[in-house]
Amino acid sequence: SFHKLHHTLDTPTPLGTIYIDSTDATLQGGLPLILTWLIVRCHPLCFYLYIFLRIGENVVNHSGINHPLLNLICMKYDFLGRASIAHHDSHHKYSNHPKGAKNYAENFYFWDVLFGTYRHT
Repeated sequence: SFHKLHHTLDTPTPLGTIYIDSTDATLQGGLPLILTWLIVRCHPLCFYLYIFLRIGENVVNHSGINHPLLNLICMKYDFLGRASIAHHDSHHKYSNHPKGAKNYAENFYFWDVLFGTYRHT
């Protein structure tokens, strides 16, 4: 239910990326990043670069722009199993329906195929 606030936005926008409950932000972003750093112990600059790229990809996911250059930068290609921007847009469109929610996967759509929540976009 924490993520429900973010999905009051039917049409995602880059600014909508930050329209998120603090608990949701902690569970989705904060804890995974901190745990990754604690386990991997990479150089701080590498860690900061990763955070920058991850936030950038999240903004792109909410941009609604399907452009070859953005797909190249974010490596959003079917052969990699990467969820497209249209996939994430449909996630916002259909996620407010309790029994019809689809396309949960933000990065790899095979999770949606695996759990039966995939909807072709």
